Formats: sequence, C-alpha cells, structure tokens
Amino acid sequence: MQEIKHQAKEISLWDKIFDVFSEEIGKEFTRGDIIDLIVEKYPNTNRTSVIPSDYCYNMINKGIYFKNHIFEQLETGYYKV
Repeated sequence: MQEIKHQAKEISLWDKIFDVFSEEIGKEFTRGDIIDLIVEKYPNTNRTSVIPSDYCYNMINKGIYFKNHIFEQLETGYYKV
C-alpha cells in the first residue's frame, strides 16, 4: 500500500501578519520589530519577504494593487497598527 503524505498548506504572509498584529491596534513598531515578531511566531518565514510598507494603507505602490492593509507608516521604518 502506498503511503500518502499530506503536506500542510503554507500560511500566507498576510495571514501571518494579521495573526501577529490584529490584537495590537494602536501600538507602534519598528520595521525590525515587525519582522522579528513574525519570524518568532513563524520560524520558517523568509525575513526578506516581510515588507511592512506593503501592508500600509497610507502608501501607494504604482502598478500593484494591495487589498490587505494593517499598518500606517509614521515615518521611514516606523509603523502603527
């Protein structure tokens, strides 16, 4: 009988960010803090893939549509949930 291996579906980066920060409304974090908290909870996350500015409602990246926003950029490298 052939063994069936089930691979756990990788959680999306957005889901990781939302999971870590959804209870942190109003708190401020540095870019490094955000990355560290994500990687601490989800160790298999590539640190370079965590880009907080991609999840800011007050920043626009021309040509790319982002629908998931949880941060406000206060200044370069500083964010508020």
